[in-house]
Amino acid sequence: MPRFIAAAVSRWSVHAGPGSGCTVRIHATLALRPAARLLSPVLRWRLRADTRRVLAELGRRVETGHPDPARAAPPASEEIPLCGP
Repeated sequence: MPRFIAAAVSRWSVHAGPGSGCTVRIHATLALRPAARLLSPVLRWRLRADTRRVLAELGRRVETGHPDPARAAPPASEEIPLCGP
């Protein structure tokens, strides 16, 4: 966990939705260290944006059984060196 976060709790739950669907509910709480509290509006905005993206990807995977092809990593076709020449 990044040093500017003092504590974090995240609870997920899945509830029956309309028809054969379901609803995912997330409740997350972050406690920031005092020096980082000025960043809270930016962090809130970023976390909400990331959560929407992740849930959209999760929804697609659940509905289709496959990840979004546009976001999938290409298969490795050759070995990539870990160190310089």
